[in-house]
Amino acid sequence: MITAEREFPVDKRDTEQTLDSIEFSVVVPTRNRQRDLERCISSIGDQSRPPEEVIIVNDGELSSELVERFRSILPETADLTITGSKRGCVPGSGTARNTGMTLAASSVVVFLDDDTVLAPSYLDRLHALYSLHDSPTLAGIGGLLFGPRTDERGEDTVDALSKAFDRLFYQGTSLWKINNAGFSVRSYQTGEAPITVMKGDWIGGSNMSYKRDVVTDVRFPQWTAGREPGEDLMVGWQLKKAGYHSLIDPKLPLKHPETNHERDVFESNAREGRNRVRAFESLGERKHAPLFAWAMIGATFRTFLRYALRREWTAALGSSLGFLLGTLSQVFESITGTHETLA
Repeated sequence: MITAEREFPVDKRDTEQTLDSIEFSVVVPTRNRQRDLERCISSIGDQSRPPEEVIIVNDGELSSELVERFRSILPETADLTITGSKRGCVPGSGTARNTGMTLAASSVVVFLDDDTVLAPSYLDRLHALYSLHDSPTLAGIGGLLFGPRTDERGEDTVDALSKAFDRLFYQGTSLWKINNAGFSVRSYQTGEAPITVMKGDWIGGSNMSYKRDVVTDVRFPQWTAGREPGEDLMVGWQLKKAGYHSLIDPKLPLKHPETNHERDVFESNAREGRNRVRAFESLGERKHAPLFAWAMIGATFRTFLRYALRREWTAALGSSLGFLLGTLSQVFESITGTHETLA
């Protein structure tokens, strides 16, 4: 039987600590995206301040020639570990991150998607940020996501009507803050990218790092195989409830290039709906259930509008229907006490 990785409430406030030294273990989960991975590893090798360790968690095919190329790209001072995800657990992004986090030896664990590209000063700036801002309640530091849909500040163009929608349906109104329903907005979703380092409750998964000793008892959730939407927010919610905060630096230089890895909108949004319910069940409070239900109604509408406003009607219907059915199926499982497992 393959078990699911779930999030576990953590309370480490009695053992709060700051970093004695700042060293980096970079964890890169990957599955059959060798070209993307090569670009990512090349950008790690180009760092002005190299990492102490690079851990590739590979759940697909990886040629021996490419592995040797990685060894030649990375500096000799950086240890390279290539491993598969922990056996006996559902394979996917969350399990891969947990595997890398368990193996990491450095004081700070940097998590990257395999199709992200670091600017040469990325780790140098991250080191400076930890040196300047470390505190007993700091969990981690991350940045914005710069890509084809965002500008140089990492933001989308979103009008006042969208913000009013978010307020009405309790989708979150404060940047990087998680509300009582488990919803939050990122700066590139609101068009209000911060101009300086700001405090938040969570960090986006494509550009995040955590202090190893703080996050060691936290697990990225993995219920079904593949990518788990919202895993980064769930980790942040756990840490928020334990009294920790994170920092978001808009100048932490990372890019997320356009790729051709399209995901099925029905399936991906069904997963998101299910995971929203799972997260609230684990971390939300019963008294906030009406707010959560209202927020989920709003999220269904938003999922539809995301594509409908571009006149992509098939995607609009598929995504919103997937989100709704995923939500309802998870609610049904919760009421009946049934749980999905993978053999």
